[in-house]
Amino acid sequence: MDKWQQALQQGLDTAHNEDEVFGHVLRAAQALGFEFAAYGLRLPVPFAKPAVLLLNNYPKAWRQRYVEQALWRVDPTVARAQHDTEAFVWEPTLHDAAAPFWRDAHAMGLRHGWCQPRREICGTLGLLTLARSSGEIDVAELQRLGPQLRWLADSAHSHLSELLVQRQWREAQAALTGREVEVLRWTADGKTAPDISRILDLSVDTVNFHMRNAMGKLQASTKTAAAVRATMLGLLTR
Repeated sequence: MDKWQQALQQGLDTAHNEDEVFGHVLRAAQALGFEFAAYGLRLPVPFAKPAVLLLNNYPKAWRQRYVEQALWRVDPTVARAQHDTEAFVWEPTLHDAAAPFWRDAHAMGLRHGWCQPRREICGTLGLLTLARSSGEIDVAELQRLGPQLRWLADSAHSHLSELLVQRQWREAQAALTGREVEVLRWTADGKTAPDISRILDLSVDTVNFHMRNAMGKLQASTKTAAAVRATMLGLLTR
């Protein structure tokens, strides 16, 4: 293991939050010849508008525009990551599909980049991007840095995805009461309110009261959506 890898591993192992983890990832990226690093994580819920979490050191103006205009919806690297788990560089074929996006990115100094997607079975999508303002990323560089880039991507994803997902999980977990979790569990198993009332020895009105509260906390419009969302967040296995 190289010295920068040893330093990164030590830093990751002692980091307390996602900002500290990302700081170590950024320094490792810069040691490999990149000015910028970005990590994005799209959670599987809410289904209609999945939560998107972003960390990067891009120019402030670009960060602000990206968030305010939700540019991940038109970002061709995100689109590719949704169906391809192989690492890739920013190429002309990516640019053609979103010329205005790339024109604005280039104006901000984001001209050359390398991306590594990671998809989890639960539907979580992570994407590490390393970028710079000058110097194309050629085949020789990819061959030379390939092992380090893959190691950095694996390390970044394993640590950041765990921290970011746990944060979302903790927020949702803290909001739900034990009784609400019980009702959601039985709902996820296909039980109706009358079924649950008999199982838990509660009135149907009480079961529905807990379900309505859980739906509100999970921002779900139906009982099924609440149960599915709680399942995806891992709240029903605690």
